Amino acid sequence: ALTVVLGLGTLLLAHYGAFHRFAVPFSVAVFIMGIAALTILPALLLIFGRIAFFPFIPRTTSMNEEFARKKKRAVKVEKSKGSFSKKLGDVVVRRPWTIIMLTVFVLGGLASFVPRIQYTYDLLESFPKDMTSREGFT
Repeated sequence: ALTVVLGLGTLLLAHYGAFHRFAVPFSVAVFIMGIAALTILPALLLIFGRIAFFPFIPRTTSMNEEFARKKKRAVKVEKSKGSFSKKLGDVVVRRPWTIIMLTVFVLGGLASFVPRIQYTYDLLESFPKDMTSREGFT
């Protein structure tokens, strides 16, 4: 949340008035929401307990075993999730410099298009001149 607050705070440096006025109220709002998430949310989760996750109330392994015993069924063994993430993590750990260079190459290639961006505050300029809605507006 602090990164977002700082990012919104940099809008104070903007010359365009709408962006400049946008900075303070939104950065304060995000800061207050971050404080609330760190203080109020854990307290509410403690008060409500597992019912806070209704209708998908999480169960522990012992709760699942007890439930299976009551229903006279076999205990379901859950498969481990995240096999893609595990494989990706293994590749990153095995070849960190390859991943770093690949990332720099891809992001550098995408960043090479940044100088071609033409900034304008004229919204109509971004539409083709022969577009009927633009012709009707002018």
